[in-house]
Amino acid sequence: MGGWVRGGLIAVLLAWLLFTTALLSVPGSDGFRGAEARFVPASGAAARVVLDAGPEGGTPLVASVEHTLFTGLQIAGEVPTPMLTAIRPPEGVPRGELRWWRQTVTPDSMTSGQRMTVRTIVPTGVLLAAHTGPAGVAFQPALLELPADVAPGSQWSSAGVARDVFGSTDYRHAGEAHLPADPALGERGCLAVRSTTTLRDTHTDEAVWCPGQGIVQGAAPLGPDVAPLGDRAWPQTLRTIPTPDWPIGPPRTTPTTPTLLEDDPVFGTAPAVGPVPRLKSVTADDTLVTVDINSSTLIGWSPRGDQLAAAWWAHPGGTVLSLTAFDDRVLVTTSDRRIVAYASNGRRLWSHITPDLAPGGMTALGADRVVVATVSGDLDAYRLDTGDRLWRTTFPAGTDRAVVVLDDLVLVRTKDDALAAFGADGDERWHSEELLDAVGIARSGDVLLLVSRTGETLRVDAGTGRVVAASVIGFGSAHTRLVTGPQSAALVSEDGVRIVTADTARELAFVPGGTAVTATGQDWRVLTPGALLTLDARGVEIGRRTLTAPVAAGAAMILTGPVPAGDTRPLLWVLGPGGVTWVR
Repeated sequence: MGGWVRGGLIAVLLAWLLFTTALLSVPGSDGFRGAEARFVPASGAAARVVLDAGPEGGTPLVASVEHTLFTGLQIAGEVPTPMLTAIRPPEGVPRGELRWWRQTVTPDSMTSGQRMTVRTIVPTGVLLAAHTGPAGVAFQPALLELPADVAPGSQWSSAGVARDVFGSTDYRHAGEAHLPADPALGERGCLAVRSTTTLRDTHTDEAVWCPGQGIVQGAAPLGPDVAPLGDRAWPQTLRTIPTPDWPIGPPRTTPTTPTLLEDDPVFGTAPAVGPVPRLKSVTADDTLVTVDINSSTLIGWSPRGDQLAAAWWAHPGGTVLSLTAFDDRVLVTTSDRRIVAYASNGRRLWSHITPDLAPGGMTALGADRVVVATVSGDLDAYRLDTGDRLWRTTFPAGTDRAVVVLDDLVLVRTKDDALAAFGADGDERWHSEELLDAVGIARSGDVLLLVSRTGETLRVDAGTGRVVAASVIGFGSAHTRLVTGPQSAALVSEDGVRIVTADTARELAFVPGGTAVTATGQDWRVLTPGALLTLDARGVEIGRRTLTAPVAAGAAMILTGPVPAGDTRPLLWVLGPGGVTWVR
């Protein structure tokens, strides 16, 4: 045998040895074990990519990619309903044991839609079930994208029926694997995969798969073509959207309860299947963001007439503990000890690992910063636009509540009901001893007002933390929330809403049956079952809108800009435990 032949065989054998060594050393993703899952990313993994403009030309798009893993019947809350109806679960696997992998590709461009790919992991390998978007397609049965025992030289095929924008047709698919052109990728156990898929036409796609990362370059069969972006920064944009002035308006108005809608250009339109949001927030440009009770997927909903249409899906990793909107972005904290920021169109902006859990969530610190506290006593401040950490300090006992920011004072209510105060730059001001379990804190000048659920009040010197007076307000009522306004405070109770002075805790007005309150400019808006009242800072009624339909008790009211197009009236969102209501 010639030397060049022996040399070629040795090279092949060395390449095989490198690949199999990497294969054996790479564990499956969290929750998904086995050789068939070795290329599957961890749930919550994210990356920045460039989307190829395709043969028609155009400018390549920068995008963010997120991966989500879930099992069994959880798929009903993790993918759009129209897409769900087009997916056929694989045969031979009990429904409760199905392993699903969802990938979302979200372009930075506000005008380019999100693409979603759903796969299922079975003992035979990775099956491609469907893509969404204008070029979406569903495969029945799911296409074998990557066999469990795939290795350089492997070949495989599958066939069935595909459904795309033109209807249904037969599909045939063939795949083959070989070592990547870059030897460094081969040493990591990566594989180059060539896919040939025939529907009405034949398409050839090339992709590089790496253990624990999925496709790092190239395209899945009929999927978006991606390339790694390297060290390029995540997008950094910040819009400050002013809160509109809301006139007292017409004497009568009809509340609207929008229906939740999911649609797709290929799979059609359907009402959302049974979403029960446990977390809700609204951005300043009228995107409702929800997290369902049995899910940790964020869904962004955009107003469309009297409906809310699902516009994007995102998964930051772990269980979402808190959800807060700031202008045109949304920040979440998770059980993976992460803070993740999204734009209102669903693109992922930045993320950080926190020292511990932060179930209280984020609080605005001025217009361009946010602050968060952990259960072990860390207090961090970040830039809202870039995610850069500005400072970190610590406090005793830790907290599971949101930080309170009043003017230049950052206040942390600790687990032992003490109060720690810091300046806007993280400098420690003072630390109180045990005070009371307050439902909120308000400020008037140099005085802080704390109110407990049972109505006990403490007035605290804002400069020293010393208690200067104590009293009781709303005796016999259960209080749930204290809201700070420009010149007074509002106390939400089980029997109504009280407008009180923050410096003396004196009751100025009481609205029986009031269920929610928000400050708008110098005034208060108070919601009752039959009317929306406007009160001035002293609690005097200066306007009333009779509601021609009842509104369920709301946990929060948020005032945003006008929607839909053509309606110039600002929109009041009422976010209650039973759903969402609009009042114009």
